[in-house]
Amino acid sequence: MEEYKVKIENNEELKYCKWYEKGKWMNKNELMLRKITKETRKKILKKESRVKLPILIIIDGVDAVGKTTVVENTIEQLNKEGKCIFNQHKRRREDKELFKDTKIETEYIFRKEVVEQINKRMINYSDNTDYIILDKSPYSEYYYQKTPCFDRNIIIPYGNHKIEEEIFKYKEIMDNAIVIFLTAFKNNYKKMYKKVEEVKIYNDTESWERVYKIIENQIKRKIIK
Repeated sequence: MEEYKVKIENNEELKYCKWYEKGKWMNKNELMLRKITKETRKKILKKESRVKLPILIIIDGVDAVGKTTVVENTIEQLNKEGKCIFNQHKRRREDKELFKDTKIETEYIFRKEVVEQINKRMINYSDNTDYIILDKSPYSEYYYQKTPCFDRNIIIPYGNHKIEEEIFKYKEIMDNAIVIFLTAFKNNYKKMYKKVEEVKIYNDTESWERVYKIIENQIKRKIIK
């Protein structure tokens, strides 16, 4: 099986991965969403019979800022350009009997599973997918854990450590994603992203069209690279 080089951005080390062998460094879907060398890109496109690599788009922001409208309109527009998916499955407290009551022993497990579900939505896509849309980032959980008003003293330090492992599991993918942070007021949460476009929006057509224009320009830049 041929090995493909993947450049790690924070140093010059070149690691290797075998796409299709389960249990190895990463799977094919993870690899295609990361920053990779031009040589590897050409090999992948040829082997997968693709014109372009899939693009991850994260439309993030606090609740009630207007994400739903922006996401729905963006999906409709991107589906005209290729196949766009929006994975909506989320872990809810009522999904498991274990989590129905908030307890110190189990709360960190629940919060970790919340992040696991976000991560699965990121990398679970079919071979003919061109765009993956997420309306929530794994980094949002880090923000919750570090914000004093959310601290209910029910997650122990070990629990925070396990949650953070999952939060930053796909950091290289997040660094390569198109990230749009919607806001109606100043918010420091966006600082966690390596690259982010902050867009102040209102609940109107002009706002989502402005967001889509930014996404469209970033997609063009990615394809040209």
